[in-house]
Amino acid sequence: DSQVLTVLSGNPDLTAESGDTYTVGLVWTPEFGLTATVDYWEISLDDAISSYGIQAILDGCYADGNQDLCALVTRDPLDYQVTKVVDNTLNIASQGAKGVDTELRYLWPTDFGEFEFGIVWSHLLERTKTAFKGAPEEDLSGRLTDPTAQDGGGYPTDKANFQAQWTWQGLTVSYLAEYISSLDADTFCNCGTGNRPDGTYIQTIDSQVYHDLTASYNCGGDTPMKGITLAAGLT
Repeated sequence: DSQVLTVLSGNPDLTAESGDTYTVGLVWTPEFGLTATVDYWEISLDDAISSYGIQAILDGCYADGNQDLCALVTRDPLDYQVTKVVDNTLNIASQGAKGVDTELRYLWPTDFGEFEFGIVWSHLLERTKTAFKGAPEEDLSGRLTDPTAQDGGGYPTDKANFQAQWTWQGLTVSYLAEYISSLDADTFCNCGTGNRPDGTYIQTIDSQVYHDLTASYNCGGDTPMKGITLAAGLT
C-alpha cells in the first residue's frame, strides 16, 4: 500500500462559528399530580470549523479539477506522484438538528407510601451535516457513523427513559428502563449481496432496552445505624 505524507494543522485565519437556536415549549400542570412538558428545538450552525479530509481533497482535485483543492496537493516534479497533502482546519462546514422532547411525571400519594412515575422521550427529527460547501447534505438521524470521524457516533431517532419509584418509611424501590431505537451502521466489508457501489454495507443494529432495579433503606430513627443507607441494585 502506498502512503502519502499528510500535514494536519490549525489555521490562524479561522473565524468564530455562528449558530441560531430556536426553542418553544409548553408545560401543563393540572391539580391531580400530573406534569406534562413538550419542547421543540432547532439548531443550525454555520461556518463550522472542520477540514476537507484527505480523500475529499484528492477526489475533488482529480475528479472535479477544483483548483483550490489542487493547491493543497504537492506532486513530485519527476514522476508526478503525490508527495504531500495539506489538510488544515477551515470554516467550511454547516450542521443542523431538530427534535422534540417530551416529559410526563405523575405523583400518587397513598396510605402505603408515595408512588412516582415518569417518562422522558426524545425524538430526533433531523441531524444534518454538510462537510464543506458544494458537498451533499447528509442526514445522520437513525445512523451510526465512524466514531473516529468528525461528528461520528450514534444518532438514534428515539430515546426514552421510564422510571417508577415507591417510597415508604425510609424504604425506596426504583425501576428504570432505557430505550434506544434501532440504527443503520455504515460498515466497509466484502459482504457480497447488500453492498452499495462505494463498498459500504448497511448493518442494522436492533433497538435496545436496558433495565435497572434498585432498592435502598434509610435506617434513620434513633437506632445505632442512624444516618446509614443500605442499597442494592440489579442491572
